[in-house]
Amino acid sequence: MDNNQLSKAWSSENAVKYYLEHRDSVNELYKSEKHFMQTILAKGKTVLDVGCAAGGFSKIVRQYNKNAEYTGVDISSQMIAEARKRFSDNKFYVCNGENLDFSDNSFDVCICFGVLHMTERWKQLLAEAWRVCRGTLLFDLRIVEKEGICDANLSYQRIEFGMEWDGVSKAPYIVADLDGVVDYLAKMRPKIGALSSYGYWAPVSKMTVSKYKEVCMSVFCLSKPGVNNDFDWRLPLGVPEDIKQKIFLGVKNGDKK
Repeated sequence: MDNNQLSKAWSSENAVKYYLEHRDSVNELYKSEKHFMQTILAKGKTVLDVGCAAGGFSKIVRQYNKNAEYTGVDISSQMIAEARKRFSDNKFYVCNGENLDFSDNSFDVCICFGVLHMTERWKQLLAEAWRVCRGTLLFDLRIVEKEGICDANLSYQRIEFGMEWDGVSKAPYIVADLDGVVDYLAKMRPKIGALSSYGYWAPVSKMTVSKYKEVCMSVFCLSKPGVNNDFDWRLPLGVPEDIKQKIFLGVKNGDKK
């Protein structure tokens, strides 16, 4: 799907209505999202939220750090218009996330939740978030061991959120394979200074059409070199030990290249 299609989908009535009423409280976070939030956000003076929707996450960020300077970007102009009306003390910009209009190392913390598994160009988006981050990047992925899916025709999510689907609005549902994640993390530049991850296996949403019924919902915490010189490695809950070692060795070997 191209960015115009994605923008139109996320500007649909169902999507806007949902984000005006949800995802603005710590109580609504997935347990994987909560895992690193308090520790990381407490350290960040400036925070960029890539895929901010209607801005509700600004309230969550302030619950963890009341002094944080929050900036949100989203592909939907309708979402950004709502965010600006609701949270005028923050900065919001319309942006597809693949080309962020910020200098390198602009933000202490970058967060990207509920976004990467909704775009076929997740690697480009992640690279941009890493570029503008000077401290720590938090993001989530949906992962399986083998044969991931990066084709919106084969795996997608209807944008309905418990309401009647309009039959048109949908987004890709990307499931990353482990080898692809290992390879990408190993090649990230600047190289990763510290990496941790947490997650769990869970059924996919009822809105999702995919060959996978269960995925590992994983949140990654990456820090730039110098932020934390120790390479800290933790993996999603329930991932077999041999797979853990595969990722660990893949990223460590990539750092040496």
